[in-house]
Amino acid sequence: LIIIRDAEEARLALPRTYGVDDLPLVLASRRFKSDQQFSYDGDNDKYGDYPLANGTLDAQVKLPAQVVRMRILNAENERGYILGLSDGRPFHLIATDGGLLDKPVALKRITLMVGERAEILVDLSGDKPGAALDLMAYNSNQPFGFPGGEPDSGGANGSLLNNGDFRVLRVNVGEPTARKVTAIPATLVRNRYPTEAEVTNRRTIRVADGRPFFSFDGKAFDMTRNDQVVKLGATEAWTVSNNNIFGHAFHIHDVQFRILARSDRAVAEWEQGWKDTAYLPKGASVTFVAKFADYASDTDPFMYHCHMGNHEDGGMMGQFLVRSEEHTS
Repeated sequence: LIIIRDAEEARLALPRTYGVDDLPLVLASRRFKSDQQFSYDGDNDKYGDYPLANGTLDAQVKLPAQVVRMRILNAENERGYILGLSDGRPFHLIATDGGLLDKPVALKRITLMVGERAEILVDLSGDKPGAALDLMAYNSNQPFGFPGGEPDSGGANGSLLNNGDFRVLRVNVGEPTARKVTAIPATLVRNRYPTEAEVTNRRTIRVADGRPFFSFDGKAFDMTRNDQVVKLGATEAWTVSNNNIFGHAFHIHDVQFRILARSDRAVAEWEQGWKDTAYLPKGASVTFVAKFADYASDTDPFMYHCHMGNHEDGGMMGQFLVRSEEHTS
């Protein structure tokens, strides 16, 4: 997990004392062998049986009774998370994969697929020191295709955590700090997103197969093949459509994008910031817009892939070149 700071963020009244009121959270789960080492046999161990936060089992943290910040990364192999707080209180989303939102978005649940990031503010200012609450994964009763929603408790597609709710982190409330943040900002930054009216080219990429491997457009990854060629400076709309087998986490290198549309639902307010990873539910599609403004090359491609490690390792990856105008003929 990489934390990027800049002048815009520095001007805001946000928690930023690392490890005190500003907590990175890398979420994963693992299975263990009899000698207590990690068990990982490729696709057979894609789901862990025990949750870890920052590599810690049964993770706990003491946070001060004030507004605190959590920078969350879903670092699983395949499992998705539906995160919320155990007492039902709202939290405020302030950033997605690529940076700060225009304003905080109040939520009680947020879905994070593999590779997605989110920054949230949690207001503990009304809690007494000594109190506790949990950050939970509310993953029970998900439809088939939700990664980690399979009903099995063991085997290649099973886990002790599957299709259930479980604790991600115990938060123990401590005394407030001397320089505490006690209010959620009304606004954050002013983003300038590419719009559909600016689109100069459209593409469609389809998730194919699944047995024995998933792929894009029916072609397994080949590092000698460039699947797409994009003009430097182009603003493009990409529609990525999923098949009816399983969910995926589509990720693209080089650019951040904004989601324009989903086929299965409206694009939620919390999902309208800068993104580089988007959940593809089973049988659904997502359309996003991005401007390819930098880093042209005739030889060195960027990648797009499913962020689920076993899917990309199986060949669910593609490559694209960004070429300058004088080299596109």
